Amino acid sequence: MTSLDSMRYRGKENYNGKAKSEDAVHIEKKIDPEFSIRESPLTVLIENSLHIRAIYHIFVVILLMLFFDTVIYDLVERGKINVGLSVIAYGFGDIRRGALLWLFEFMIAILFFPALKLYAAVGKHVEKYPRASQGFVILGISGLVFLEGALIGVPIWNLSQKHLALASSVTVTCEMFRLAMKIHAVAVACGPRCFGKGPPLPSFQHYVYFIFAPTLVYRDQYPRTKKTRWGVVLFHFIEVAAIIFYNSFLWERFILPYWSDYGKQSRVEAGTVVRGMFACVLPGVLSFLCGFYCVLQAWLNAFAEILRFGDRLFYEV
Repeated sequence: MTSLDSMRYRGKENYNGKAKSEDAVHIEKKIDPEFSIRESPLTVLIENSLHIRAIYHIFVVILLMLFFDTVIYDLVERGKINVGLSVIAYGFGDIRRGALLWLFEFMIAILFFPALKLYAAVGKHVEKYPRASQGFVILGISGLVFLEGALIGVPIWNLSQKHLALASSVTVTCEMFRLAMKIHAVAVACGPRCFGKGPPLPSFQHYVYFIFAPTLVYRDQYPRTKKTRWGVVLFHFIEVAAIIFYNSFLWERFILPYWSDYGKQSRVEAGTVVRGMFACVLPGVLSFLCGFYCVLQAWLNAFAEILRFGDRLFYEV
């Protein structure tokens, strides 16, 4: 190997080593994110970018046009104003059953905390015996799997037995996975503490705070804002309500007319299905964007403001 080749080889080796170290740092930052007081990217863009603000206002104008279109349609065709309430009522149908399923999921999440405390109380005595300690770890993992299995399995079994309206079933399913991930995050963070390693377990108040905090990464402390801006909370909840009506207008005026009678005919033509699919592409995209903004921007920001949770970078951390 010539001297020039060796220099190229060493340069390439140094470059690869540097790239690997940068990748390792990047992965480490992804695994262990840092929390700080900061606003959501969309909040910053809407406040500082005229282009994004214009897009936001365009969606508001579309909502108003859909509202007036629905009012005129209801008056002409039905003789009364409905403004999408029938679609909302149908979507959130059997809300009592959905609320009971959510209460079951929430009680499982709450019961995890005393079980963790009991596990830690026994673990402090078991850590002196290595073999018993290994078996106790396996017992704890098995208990966690059983608890999360009950949290996920019971709602799925209940939903499979009897139909639940779309919006209610989506809410139950999302909360099921959210609470399961919350329990898993606490178990991973606090598992070693049950054997006297690290700081003591969190208080019940902090555990409940984490259950409702808009994050899936557990920390003993989070950056908190000085006060709750109730005007901001009200504004975000108004956005959530507006987006629900937005989706009801889209479904009632652009999606349901194509699919409300689907399957009732003796013969379904392929052209009818293709035409309905392409007709629903644009309303579907708008509905998807509205869902993203409703959950990851309006809803999470409202709860972050209520809880004075400082880090609003929900969809990047």
